[in-house]
Amino acid sequence: MSTIPMSAEPEADRYGMYRTTILCWRCWCRYTAYAPGEFADFMVFYCDGCGACRVASDGEIGRAKRKFLDVHYPSIRGWGGKKENEQFFRVFEERWSEQCSCNGRFRSRAWPICPRCHAKPIRWLSWGSNDVVTTPPIPTLKFSIPPDYANAPGRPSLHPDPTITFVPGPLLDVATAQAQRAEAAQESPESRRAFEERIVMLIQERLTSWTSRLTQVRLTVELGPMPIRREATKTIPYASEHSLIVRREDQLVETIQFAIYHAGRRAATETEFTHWLDRTLQLVTEGKLVSKLVP
Repeated sequence: MSTIPMSAEPEADRYGMYRTTILCWRCWCRYTAYAPGEFADFMVFYCDGCGACRVASDGEIGRAKRKFLDVHYPSIRGWGGKKENEQFFRVFEERWSEQCSCNGRFRSRAWPICPRCHAKPIRWLSWGSNDVVTTPPIPTLKFSIPPDYANAPGRPSLHPDPTITFVPGPLLDVATAQAQRAEAAQESPESRRAFEERIVMLIQERLTSWTSRLTQVRLTVELGPMPIRREATKTIPYASEHSLIVRREDQLVETIQFAIYHAGRRAATETEFTHWLDRTLQLVTEGKLVSKLVP
């Protein structure tokens, strides 16, 4: 059995990976490829010309991708989507990373070619192993981030500190709190769902009325799914939360959480929800971040 070309340079190291045996469809040569496990903190790159292998850590790849996004997508937060990922690897593999001695390029999605006839493998002519084995020495993929990328200003963090934080009003006294909890305990599930539906319709109507003002600042706000609906138990009161999703040109800006039911009682009246929602949207149009709407 042949193995994929792997250099034994001083910088090479051994890794624990899944071993895959490939049977060449052209010359019937049997050779071996390696794939990282589920919790591996590195990526494997194969040359698209000769099948040589290189390894790079996820941390180094992540640092390079952050610099790429800083330049090309300064308004995006996080890691982007499929489009941004494909664009980054195209630039990283063709411009930033080293070139193989055969003039090929190391690709993250490439499979090793046959070492005898250089045919590309067919997936159904390969079978893997559930065992993690120690690989032969694999050299590290060398790459450099260009200065114009390395010196680019960083993007805002994924969870920036809010400019505005909504806080609840004065705390209720013990007697009033007990009375409200007793009143909420008598509310039927049907009444709770009906109130939630009215609040959802109210919010959707207010978002529609704010569409023109949000469009002027290139923002869209939509009502997100209900992330929490916790039924009442002996120890946990009923609770339900929704979210407002704020985007600018299809890029996520922030997610604002708010409660409809909190600690077993209604978080606010319909009038109060309308007032706080209008105030929230006004702050959003002014470019301020709101951490949480707490009626």
